[in-house]
Amino acid sequence: MRNDLTLKRALIVATYTVVLYCLLNNLPGVVGFLRGLISTMGPIIGGVGLAYVMNIIMTYFEERFFKFMIYFEKPWWPRWKRPISITCSFLSVVLFLLVLTGFIIPQLQQSVSMLISNIPLYQSSLERLLNSISTLYPETAVYIEQLTDNWDQVFNQVLAFLTSALPSLLTLTRQFTVGVMNLIMSTILSIYLLAHKEAHIKGLKKLIYAYIPQKSADHLMDVSVIANKTFSGFISGQVIEAIILGVLCFIGMSLMSMPYALLISMLVGITGLIPIIGAYLGIIPGAFIILIVDPPMAFWFVVFMVLLQNFEGNVIYPHVVGTSIGLGGFWVMASLLVGTSLFGVAGVLLSVPCFAVIYTLFRKHINKRLEEKEITI
Repeated sequence: MRNDLTLKRALIVATYTVVLYCLLNNLPGVVGFLRGLISTMGPIIGGVGLAYVMNIIMTYFEERFFKFMIYFEKPWWPRWKRPISITCSFLSVVLFLLVLTGFIIPQLQQSVSMLISNIPLYQSSLERLLNSISTLYPETAVYIEQLTDNWDQVFNQVLAFLTSALPSLLTLTRQFTVGVMNLIMSTILSIYLLAHKEAHIKGLKKLIYAYIPQKSADHLMDVSVIANKTFSGFISGQVIEAIILGVLCFIGMSLMSMPYALLISMLVGITGLIPIIGAYLGIIPGAFIILIVDPPMAFWFVVFMVLLQNFEGNVIYPHVVGTSIGLGGFWVMASLLVGTSLFGVAGVLLSVPCFAVIYTLFRKHINKRLEEKEITI
């Protein structure tokens, strides 16, 4: 019996070794297959992700916003609570996006129109600047003269670049259309998942316990509960942090009488959804919009946003997001630095909640070891 068990383990190890060798030997094909699989399952993956995020809003409507309905004892409420909460969740998101785009798009059109109408003025200002540079630094006069004498050639090169970029623009348009269709399919799928989320969770648990040993399945359930709590807290904390950042930006810009305070504050709030570096990304469009109206004020806007970003990154973010996921300010900053250096953009977005899960599991393991050794710290 023991020999049979040893032979079985040896066969399993040998099989895994052969499979691993075949995968590594055909790595480009495997990567291509995985990319195709992910692309094909894009709407499903997007639907699951959208359902997870919308579940946070739906749970708020079910457990808090409509909590007063239990006092009316309506027999129809338990049956309609879930559909009404789902509808309110999606309507709140759609209404927010409509208000946002309805305000930003006209302001953006006005800024672009002003930019186009002022192009001759900007060109003459640029020529005066170049002339002053050539006066201060005579060695650059030859190059500046060549540049100013060949404005038409420069514009023709820009036009040729735009013309060559048209195929890429068509490809981008096609990808945008596919993305919209995938978003629609993902939304429909997320609604089905939210409507029967308890049944789907129960089915997933059955699948896990049917094919995984009970001890490992119990451990996996514990990890899933911790991960769900951590990621939910991170998402809600990040949204709160972005709102605070947008409000502070609006107050500061209003006190300094900067143009387009509300528009730029909304842009900063949106980019603030990206951890830590979001406010820096909001500087670019904000400075561009102010530059069109008041160039000196654009400089002070950049200074103000750098100071605000430092305050947000060192005070607001570690406190709001760190508290919501159970991490202190030091660990939030450390996880962001390590995650960004290792995984880039993905590390920026996911390093904090992933580290929070690892931190919680490691802390539980340490406490368990101390209890086994009957040691009190």
